[in-house]
Amino acid sequence: MNKQVKLALIGAGNRGQGIFGKYAQDMPHRAKFTAVVEPDRAKREFFASMHEISADRSFDSLAAFLVAELNDIDGVIIATLEDMRIEPILKSMERGWHILVEKPLCTNKEELIELYDATKDYENILIVCHQMRLTPIYKTIKSLVDSGDYGDIVCIQHSENLSWHHMAHSFVRGFFNNAPIGINIFDLNGKVLAVNNLARSFFGVQENDPLTGYCLFEDISITDETKCLFINK
Repeated sequence: MNKQVKLALIGAGNRGQGIFGKYAQDMPHRAKFTAVVEPDRAKREFFASMHEISADRSFDSLAAFLVAELNDIDGVIIATLEDMRIEPILKSMERGWHILVEKPLCTNKEELIELYDATKDYENILIVCHQMRLTPIYKTIKSLVDSGDYGDIVCIQHSENLSWHHMAHSFVRGFFNNAPIGINIFDLNGKVLAVNNLARSFFGVQENDPLTGYCLFEDISITDETKCLFINK
């Protein structure tokens, strides 16, 4: 039987209220929000009313939340603005909570290095919400492809068709409005076969060779020692 986990939400905006909050409403036997941190009063009060969170467990700042010393919380969900996640992550780690962070984890290399150094020995759950990597359907599709029952796979095209408001919010006026868009080619096991000019520019290389053969999602800038750590996990 699944235990109901008690959660605090840090950031009650679109994702916090609309995605994670809705999940708790749909699955009350699995999750319950017992605290909320949100500087916008209207959003904070709306979320608190939807989840029956008392005023003394509704906070307008991370500092006020941390001072309250709520010892009954199992974990936190961090859904703040993209460039405001590192502090709540580190402070939540100090308290030993399980942590789920909305993507992206951070917005620059320096914060990523700081988080890696801080979290590599963390014993509790700390996960970024890349939900598609955890969805069973992809493992099922991969197993069916590997089975050989469908013959030789000639081509796979996978696309995520963004809604207009997602495109406008994230890629026109948001943090990623100048991000390079690359069309890359992978084999069935996620190995890079070819990359285009924009992808090469992003990784700072001139030719395909330095990228070809690397596994999907693998950062070419990390050392072999670090790669081994990830592989051994």
